[in-house]
Amino acid sequence: MSDFLYKVSEPREDLTFVPSRFWRTEDWTSSSTRIREGHIEDTLLYAAEFDEVNIHLLPKVWRLRVWVDGHNVEQLRRLNLDWRPGCRALIFCRAQDREAIETFRPTIFRFPREGFEPVPSNEFVSRSPQAAVGAETIGMLEALERWRVELRYVEDRDEITSLLRGEDISFSVQT
Repeated sequence: MSDFLYKVSEPREDLTFVPSRFWRTEDWTSSSTRIREGHIEDTLLYAAEFDEVNIHLLPKVWRLRVWVDGHNVEQLRRLNLDWRPGCRALIFCRAQDREAIETFRPTIFRFPREGFEPVPSNEFVSRSPQAAVGAETIGMLEALERWRVELRYVEDRDEITSLLRGEDISFSVQT
């Protein structure tokens, strides 16, 4: 376990992040910056451990992440979804977003763990301002390599979602 948590955000000179309004489910499985019926309003600053932040490396486009781990390997192979050795996750994106993704340069901020508490979504939250101890902006290819993620472009996001559900493969979606 690392001593640090990470957040991907717009580049900035001020490294202090202030919690903002989110709407989330009670079990933390869903959150949004927009009002959602049945969601609880909360004021939070989100951060995550190194592996968990990989879905946030991309710009704000639809993306679906599947972990390549012991539970999913056999099901992913049945769907003929191969990956290179060492890959930790597959991230599916719409083909129409390819240029926006490949030209994006994520800025990753690093925070000490103190001041954050874990929540059931494998993320960490703070309800008070937190100062990052460092930041780095890198190219998308470097980000994918560092986080050991493979991108897959799909024409139809509903099709990949249905295929994964049909094999009972768990996944996370961000929009």
